[in-house]
Amino acid sequence: MDEGLAGLAAGYGFAEAAVGLGRAVKGEEVATGFEVAVPLAMLNRHGLVAGATGTGKTKTVQGLAGRLSDAGVPCFVADMKGDVSGMAEPGEASDKVAARIEQLKAAWEPRASPVELLTLSGDPARGVPVRASVSEFGRPCWPRSSTSTTSRRACSAWSSTTPTRAGCCWSTSRTCARC
Repeated sequence: MDEGLAGLAAGYGFAEAAVGLGRAVKGEEVATGFEVAVPLAMLNRHGLVAGATGTGKTKTVQGLAGRLSDAGVPCFVADMKGDVSGMAEPGEASDKVAARIEQLKAAWEPRASPVELLTLSGDPARGVPVRASVSEFGRPCWPRSSTSTTSRRACSAWSSTTPTRAGCCWSTSRTCARC
Protein backbone atom coordinates (compact mmCIF):
# COMPACT_ATOMS: atom_id res chain seq x y z
CA MET A 1 0.00 0.00 0.00
CA ASP A 2 1.16 3.52 -0.85
CA GLU A 3 2.58 5.52 2.08
CA GLY A 4 -0.15 8.17 1.84
CA LEU A 5 -2.90 5.54 1.76
CA ALA A 6 -1.30 3.79 4.74
CA GLY A 7 -1.55 7.07 6.68
CA LEU A 8 -5.22 7.35 5.73
CA ALA A 9 -5.84 3.78 6.87
CA ALA A 10 -4.30 4.56 10.26
CA GLY A 11 -6.41 7.71 10.57
CA TYR A 12 -9.66 5.87 9.89
CA GLY A 13 -9.09 3.08 12.42
CA PHE A 14 -11.86 4.15 14.79
CA ALA A 15 -12.62 2.05 17.88
CA GLU A 16 -16.16 3.42 18.25
CA ALA A 17 -19.09 2.79 15.89
CA ALA A 18 -18.60 4.54 12.54
CA VAL A 19 -20.48 5.01 9.29
CA GLY A 20 -18.58 4.01 6.18
CA LEU A 21 -18.48 6.50 3.33
CA GLY A 22 -16.51 4.52 0.76
CA ARG A 23 -12.98 3.63 -0.30
CA ALA A 24 -10.00 5.91 -0.71
CA VAL A 25 -8.66 6.29 -4.26
CA LYS A 26 -5.26 7.65 -5.21
CA GLY A 27 -4.70 7.90 -8.93
CA GLU A 28 -5.75 4.51 -10.25
CA GLU A 29 -5.15 2.70 -6.96
CA VAL A 30 -8.18 1.85 -4.82
CA ALA A 31 -7.40 1.18 -1.16
CA THR A 32 -9.44 -1.93 -0.39
CA GLY A 33 -7.91 -2.64 3.04
CA PHE A 34 -9.97 0.00 4.88
CA GLU A 35 -13.03 2.19 4.47
CA VAL A 36 -13.20 5.96 4.84
CA ALA A 37 -15.60 6.45 7.73
CA VAL A 38 -16.97 8.96 10.20
CA PRO A 39 -17.71 8.04 13.84
CA LEU A 40 -21.45 8.11 14.62
CA ALA A 41 -20.78 10.49 17.51
CA MET A 42 -19.57 13.10 14.97
CA LEU A 43 -22.71 12.86 12.83
CA ASN A 44 -25.04 14.80 15.11
CA ARG A 45 -24.83 18.03 13.15
CA HIS A 46 -26.05 19.40 9.85
CA GLY A 47 -24.31 18.29 6.70
CA LEU A 48 -23.91 19.60 3.18
CA VAL A 49 -22.94 17.66 0.09
CA ALA A 50 -21.95 20.02 -2.71
CA GLY A 51 -20.33 19.54 -6.09
CA ALA A 52 -20.64 19.99 -9.82
CA THR A 53 -23.12 18.09 -11.98
CA GLY A 54 -22.32 14.40 -12.23
CA THR A 55 -19.89 14.22 -9.30
CA GLY A 56 -21.98 11.79 -7.23
CA LYS A 57 -23.79 14.09 -4.79
CA THR A 58 -27.06 12.14 -4.95
CA LYS A 59 -25.36 8.76 -4.55
CA THR A 60 -23.32 10.13 -1.64
CA VAL A 61 -26.43 11.39 0.15
CA GLN A 62 -28.30 8.14 -0.55
CA GLY A 63 -25.41 6.06 0.78
CA LEU A 64 -24.87 8.20 3.86
CA ALA A 65 -28.58 8.40 4.73
CA GLY A 66 -28.97 4.65 4.16
CA ARG A 67 -26.03 3.80 6.39
CA LEU A 68 -27.20 6.19 9.09
CA SER A 69 -30.65 4.59 8.89
CA ASP A 70 -29.05 1.16 9.31
CA ALA A 71 -27.39 2.49 12.47
CA GLY A 72 -30.75 3.72 13.80
CA VAL A 73 -30.10 7.41 13.13
CA PRO A 74 -33.03 9.26 11.52
CA CYS A 75 -32.16 11.65 8.68
CA PHE A 76 -33.94 14.61 7.15
CA VAL A 77 -32.96 15.13 3.53
CA ALA A 78 -34.28 18.16 1.64
CA ASP A 79 -34.84 16.85 -1.87
CA MET A 80 -36.60 19.38 -4.08
CA LYS A 81 -36.22 17.31 -7.27
CA GLY A 82 -37.12 13.91 -5.79
CA ASP A 83 -33.79 12.25 -6.66
CA VAL A 84 -33.14 10.82 -3.20
CA SER A 85 -36.62 9.31 -2.89
CA GLY A 86 -35.28 6.36 -4.91
CA MET A 87 -33.89 5.02 -1.62
CA ALA A 88 -37.36 3.64 -0.92
CA GLU A 89 -36.77 0.94 -3.55
CA PRO A 90 -33.92 -1.60 -3.65
CA GLY A 91 -31.13 -0.80 -6.11
CA GLU A 92 -30.77 -2.79 -9.29
CA ALA A 93 -27.70 -4.83 -10.15
CA SER A 94 -26.13 -4.10 -13.53
CA ASP A 95 -22.82 -4.77 -15.24
CA LYS A 96 -21.65 -1.26 -14.27
CA VAL A 97 -22.57 -1.81 -10.61
CA ALA A 98 -20.93 -5.25 -10.56
CA ALA A 99 -17.71 -3.84 -12.05
CA ARG A 100 -17.60 -1.04 -9.47
CA ILE A 101 -18.24 -3.44 -6.57
CA GLU A 102 -15.45 -5.68 -7.83
CA GLN A 103 -13.07 -2.73 -8.15
CA LEU A 104 -13.83 -1.58 -4.60
CA LYS A 105 -13.85 -5.09 -3.13
CA ALA A 106 -16.97 -4.08 -1.25
CA ALA A 107 -20.04 -6.01 -0.20
CA TRP A 108 -23.28 -4.85 -1.82
CA GLU A 109 -26.80 -6.09 -1.39
CA PRO A 110 -29.69 -4.24 -3.05
CA ARG A 111 -32.26 -3.23 -0.44
CA ALA A 112 -34.73 -0.49 0.31
CA SER A 113 -34.35 2.07 3.10
CA PRO A 114 -37.24 3.44 5.15
CA VAL A 115 -38.42 6.72 3.59
CA GLU A 116 -41.20 9.06 4.62
CA LEU A 117 -41.94 11.78 2.09
CA LEU A 118 -43.11 15.17 3.37
CA THR A 119 -44.69 17.91 1.29
CA LEU A 120 -45.54 21.58 1.72
CA SER A 121 -48.05 21.43 -1.14
CA GLY A 122 -50.84 19.97 1.00
CA ASP A 123 -51.38 17.21 -1.57
CA PRO A 124 -51.34 13.86 0.29
CA ALA A 125 -50.47 12.10 -2.98
CA ARG A 126 -47.07 13.86 -2.89
CA GLY A 127 -46.29 12.99 0.74
CA VAL A 128 -47.32 13.70 4.31
CA PRO A 129 -48.57 17.30 4.39
CA VAL A 130 -46.47 19.57 6.61
CA ARG A 131 -47.85 22.84 7.92
CA ALA A 132 -45.39 25.67 7.60
CA SER A 133 -46.04 29.36 7.28
CA VAL A 134 -44.56 31.19 4.34
CA SER A 135 -42.54 33.26 6.80
CA GLU A 136 -41.13 30.14 8.49
CA PHE A 137 -40.41 28.40 5.20
CA GLY A 138 -38.60 31.42 3.81
CA ARG A 139 -39.76 33.85 1.17
CA PRO A 140 -37.16 32.85 -1.44
CA CYS A 141 -38.11 29.16 -1.20
CA TRP A 142 -41.90 29.49 -1.11
CA PRO A 143 -42.49 30.22 -4.82
CA ARG A 144 -40.30 27.24 -5.77
CA SER A 145 -42.47 24.87 -3.73
CA SER A 146 -45.53 25.55 -5.85
CA THR A 147 -46.26 24.17 -9.29
CA SER A 148 -47.34 27.52 -10.71
CA THR A 149 -45.92 29.36 -13.69
CA THR A 150 -42.75 31.43 -13.59
CA SER A 151 -44.67 34.71 -13.60
CA ARG A 152 -46.90 33.56 -10.72
CA ARG A 153 -43.82 32.50 -8.76
CA ALA A 154 -42.21 35.91 -9.31
CA CYS A 155 -45.42 37.60 -8.19
CA SER A 156 -45.55 35.36 -5.12
CA ALA A 157 -41.94 36.16 -4.25
CA TRP A 158 -42.59 39.89 -4.57
CA SER A 159 -45.91 39.84 -2.70
CA SER A 160 -44.50 37.90 0.24
CA THR A 161 -41.84 40.56 0.93
CA THR A 162 -44.31 43.44 1.37
CA PRO A 163 -46.18 42.10 4.43
CA THR A 164 -42.92 41.06 6.07
CA ARG A 165 -41.62 44.60 5.79
CA ALA A 166 -44.89 45.79 7.36
CA GLY A 167 -44.42 43.54 10.42
CA CYS A 168 -46.79 40.78 9.31
CA CYS A 169 -46.06 37.14 8.73
CA TRP A 170 -47.76 34.94 6.19
CA SER A 171 -49.46 31.98 7.83
CA THR A 172 -50.58 30.48 4.51
CA SER A 173 -50.24 31.49 0.89
CA ARG A 174 -53.49 33.48 1.20
CA THR A 175 -53.46 35.04 4.69
CA CYS A 176 -51.37 37.50 6.63
CA ALA A 177 -51.42 37.95 10.41
CA ARG A 178 -49.62 40.20 12.87
CA CYS A 179 -46.70 38.37 14.49
